[in-house]
Amino acid sequence: MSNCQDAFTTFKPSENTLVGGIRGIKTHAAGRGTISLESNCNGRKYTLTLQDVLYIPGNKNNLISLRCWEAVGGEYAARKGMLTLTMENGHPVVQGPQIQKWHRQFGHVGYTRLQRLYDQHLVNGFDVDTNTLKPNCVTCTEGKLTVKPFDQSSMCMKEVRQLTHIDL
Repeated sequence: MSNCQDAFTTFKPSENTLVGGIRGIKTHAAGRGTISLESNCNGRKYTLTLQDVLYIPGNKNNLISLRCWEAVGGEYAARKGMLTLTMENGHPVVQGPQIQKWHRQFGHVGYTRLQRLYDQHLVNGFDVDTNTLKPNCVTCTEGKLTVKPFDQSSMCMKEVRQLTHIDL
């Protein structure tokens, strides 16, 4: 699934394509097509062609189906905090850290707390590469926003006590 129509090399609009998601949430795909991705893995450059990709404009993230990856002969493995996608010939073509997975599974706990869990061996099976990048989590950022920015309008009072401010 992709939320960026510009990423498609071929695209066919569609109507009423219902897509089911997590917890029964449903949305509509606006089309489908082919996307070419470039990957650098172990010093080699790869071009991956993904076919029959759904275009879902309102989706927060772009997703790749590991089931579909396997269906076309690929394999994947998750070890020591890294997810690796491998082609039929056994060559790894994509590698990425999984620290974000643990961040989400622990309820979006901060990376410093995850580091503490790892350092003190508090969780069995918690095996990650602590040197991987710790990206900004969009969900956490949005959750920390408490108020929308104020309008730039201003009012000028002419009389004393025309406007009163209090903290509640």
